[in-house]
Amino acid sequence: MPRGLSVVLVLLLFLTAFAPEAAAKTKRDFDVNYDILYYTCVRLIRVDMNWKIVDKDKEAGYILFEFSAKDIPPTRASVELLRSAAPAKKNAPDPITVQVTVGAASSIEERMFLSDLSKKLKEEN
Repeated sequence: MPRGLSVVLVLLLFLTAFAPEAAAKTKRDFDVNYDILYYTCVRLIRVDMNWKIVDKDKEAGYILFEFSAKDIPPTRASVELLRSAAPAKKNAPDPITVQVTVGAASSIEERMFLSDLSKKLKEEN
């Protein structure tokens, strides 16, 4: 095997062995007050799901946590609240996009999180 080809193969093997885990991103828009949405996310993560919050910043709009599920080992995850540039409806809060990223899980878990968040918002408000 030519030396150049073996170097390329070794590099490819190295890169795939140490590549970061793939992460999906699932988004959903909410027409609710930013503070209510942020604190509902925190309660859902910490109280309802009993996941560990690693870091959070309300002003920056993120929550980093350790996601765990029955068939998935604990993994990094995040919730980001993205304020929309689109104008709000009259007498309504600005739309906020919630983006969920769960490192080692499929987008199913992310969609379930957003569904649970929607239910929690309806129950509490």
